[in-house]
Formats: sequence, C-alpha cells, structure tokens
Amino acid sequence: MPRRDIRVALVDDKELFYVALQRKLKHIAGARSVFYANSRKALRQKLDTCSPLPDIVLMDIQLAVDENGFECTQWLREHYPQIRVVGYSDYPHAETIQRLINCGARAFIEKGLGAESLRMALFDVHESGYHFNQFIPDDVFLEAAQRLVLDDPAKITGTLQQIMMLCATDLTAAQIGEVVFLGERAVKNYIGHLCRYFGVKTTKAMVAQAFWQGLMPNRMPDQLRETIAKVKATIKE
Repeated sequence: MPRRDIRVALVDDKELFYVALQRKLKHIAGARSVFYANSRKALRQKLDTCSPLPDIVLMDIQLAVDENGFECTQWLREHYPQIRVVGYSDYPHAETIQRLINCGARAFIEKGLGAESLRMALFDVHESGYHFNQFIPDDVFLEAAQRLVLDDPAKITGTLQQIMMLCATDLTAAQIGEVVFLGERAVKNYIGHLCRYFGVKTTKAMVAQAFWQGLMPNRMPDQLRETIAKVKATIKE
C-alpha cells in the first residue's frame, strides 16, 4: 500500500510565504500543502472544516501585533495534539527556539531554507516526532531525543538513522553534515545521543551495537550512497 502524502498547513501573516512554500512542496515527493491561515482565528476556522486534518503545521513565530506563534503552538498542542508543529522564522535566537519547543513545537527551521532541507524536516517530524539541527540548543536536543527513542528503538528513523548509517563510513562529522544537510555541531549531537542510547563511548562501538541489535539496515539506500559519492568527489577536488 503506497504511503499517503504528508499534509502540510501554513500559519503566517504574509501570504507571500505560502506561495513560496507551495513552490517548494512541488519539488518534494510525498508532501503537499492543504491550507493557509494568517491568524489563530483563521487557523481555528480552517481546522473546523478541514478533513482530514493536516499532519504538520508550519508556524511563523512572528504573527500579527496582538498574537504570536508561541500562543498558536500551545493552543494546537492543547486542542489538536495529533498535529505536529514546526516553527520557523528569519531570526533563529536560542531563547526563542527554546520557548517554541517548550510550547510544543517539534522542530525549528529558517524561512529561507531549500526544498531538500524542508523535506528532511517534514519527514523527520512526521516519521519520528522531531527534527534536530544546528538551531536546537543542546539541552533541548538531549531532552527531546531521549523522549523520542529511549522507549521505542523503532523510532530511530529519518535523519537519526541516516547519521547512524553514515557513521559506518569513513566520513567525518562535517562531511556527514553535508550529506544530510546539517551543521557539524548538529551531527555531533546526534552521534553523542546515539552513543548514550547504546551505552557506549565511541562511534565504532555505537555502530556495532546498532548492527547487533538489528537496528542498522542491511543495505544503504541508493540515493544516500549517491550523495556520499558526490561529497567524496568534492573532497578530492
């Protein structure tokens, strides 16, 4: 049975960003936009009539003068807990992101990110619950990541699983970051969390534990293999 598309809604007081989002989603197989709302009131009205509901809401942190994305995110968590929120803004300040995650968001991304980075964020949040990148503070990362997989190893999917597989190659953390579109710091955070999860101190031991516990795929996906080859070719140049 084919997997259905991820349904994405946008909350932003500027419709221009919805138009830009639609353009990006056209290049992302497996995801599509369902509606746009410019305020919490408009969001409530859209949700009242939308069936099925969106899987993910992209939430602008800075909305109209009298409301913000934090309040909308908290309202969604209370009234529609099945909908996952990805916050975004032009200003990735640590305190702002911390507050957003505390309100219930599952990720933070910048407004100007490319289609591939958007795809990774959407699929990570949809499949495993969270998406981590260089904007997520370390303490927020560790707390959320522990909730994510400690009770269910099957949730080691998406970017987390890709990084686990890439650790079995000879790529450095910075080079792995190029493959999965993350910064070196974010990749090291992932690797550190995986080592703590498996109760080991080295990356090699983590990879071995993943194999022994049946959590490492037997074969690396072709697309990931091709991306690795491109990164290595760039290094040689």
